[in-house]
Amino acid sequence: KAKCEGVAVFVVAVGNRYNRTQVEELASLPVQQHLIHVDQLEANEREYVQRFFRVFLSTLNKGLNSYPPASLKPFCSRLKDPNDFISRQSSQSDDPLSDVLVQTEHEVSTDVLSQENGQQSVPGSNFNDNNSPRSGMR
Repeated sequence: KAKCEGVAVFVVAVGNRYNRTQVEELASLPVQQHLIHVDQLEANEREYVQRFFRVFLSTLNKGLNSYPPASLKPFCSRLKDPNDFISRQSSQSDDPLSDVLVQTEHEVSTDVLSQENGQQSVPGSNFNDNNSPRSGMR
């Protein structure tokens, strides 16, 4: 939903224990400009990430990419209402703390990523996709 609202998402993947497909889905398009992979955050790799990010910011400043990209617009057009994912529904009491979030016709996306072995991890944990090549990433 954020991507449909014009948010540019830049992703830095550190290490090699992550699901490549899921990480690529997090990044904005084109992925080559919004996703960088480093093995560790040692000094030389931090410098590389900083240079890459400066180029990204320069590209963003110049307006060379459009957000959302044209390829995402068909998906975005299906999000008719900003509340398509979650809506607030007041309870019978006047207490604002008793308001509840109700899931509407669309599924709520979560921040849980699946590991190759079927276990689930939350962001910041180790992810593993050893079957995926590293092409397109540093």
